[in-house]
Order: sequence, then C-alpha cells, then structure tokens
Amino acid sequence: MASVLANTSNGSGGTLKPEMSPTRGHGSDPVSELMAHNVILNCNLQGSESNTFTTQNDWRQIGLIANPTLASNGALATGSLYKMTTNVQITSSTGTFVRDEVVTGSTSGAYAYVVENVSGGGSINVTGVIGQFANSETITGGTSAATATVSGVTSPPLARNYGKILYTENKTPVTRSLDQQESFRITIKF
Repeated sequence: MASVLANTSNGSGGTLKPEMSPTRGHGSDPVSELMAHNVILNCNLQGSESNTFTTQNDWRQIGLIANPTLASNGALATGSLYKMTTNVQITSSTGTFVRDEVVTGSTSGAYAYVVENVSGGGSINVTGVIGQFANSETITGGTSAATATVSGVTSPPLARNYGKILYTENKTPVTRSLDQQESFRITIKF
C-alpha cells in the first residue's frame, strides 16, 4: 500500500503504483527480470594468445562450453586461456614431424594428429589422442616417417567430455600468423 502525503498547495488526487524489487533483489535472476532469450558474445583472438593458440596450423571449428572443469581436480575452470593440445616430449628425433600427420607409438599403439612442433624441437603438440603414449617408446610419423623417443606426456588441463556445449560452428580452414586477428560474434538463443 502506498499513499501520497502533501499539503493542499501541492495538488490533489495523486495515485501511486509501487514497484517492488524481486525477492532476492535486482540482478539476482537477470534472465527472468529482463525477459532475455538471446546472448550475443564478441570474442577477439590476437596472434598466438600468449602461445596458447597455434600459428603453425589452421583451425576449423569454434565453440562455447559452459562450466568446463579442470582435469586435475574437477573444479570449475576459471582461467581465460587453456592450451588444449597434448604435449609429447621427445628425444632422439630423426626427421621433422609435419602438421596433420598421424604419429603412432611403437609399443602402446596409441596415435594422434600432429598440431605443431614446439620451438627448440624438444616436443610436439598433438590432438585427438587415442590410447596413451608410453615413456621410452618410439613414435613414428605416418607421412614424414620421422621418429622420436617419448620422454614424457602432458595432457590438456581441461577434463574431456565435461561442461555443456552451448555453441559450435565448423568453418573452412583458417591459416594463422603471429600478426593476425580474428573477431567472432556469436548469438545464442535460450
């Protein structure tokens, strides 16, 4: 109930309609309070993004995942950049692994696709790993016939198959360079 208190010199007959905040306050549930059904995101990629985004290979897909978790402890990922390739440390290499070729472990039978050679030649970054590379095994490139001995493997920091996929888009291959910038505008309907 609202009422107007005034003296006769300020007029008469005023009515009020009280507007109350939501139970938990403004901003506690913006979707229902603003009646929102769409979200527009703008994302810019610049160069290698502090060496987390390769400039040695092309990319073909963008996506958005809600609530990704860390592989190490299952906690929600709160960082802004994660390199999602598997890093295979190598020694005794002969030849050079080429991007997009399949490398196969001689004893484990594990295989993966080469994304990039890491500067200095001490490791390669791979994706799509099937199986698990073993220390001291030889890996061989299916295209280059390059070989190397595995001295360690570092898995990506985010857990696989966790989080909700909100958006994916397949694109024609985009080749990257250090001075390149891409801008994405993504609209998601809820």
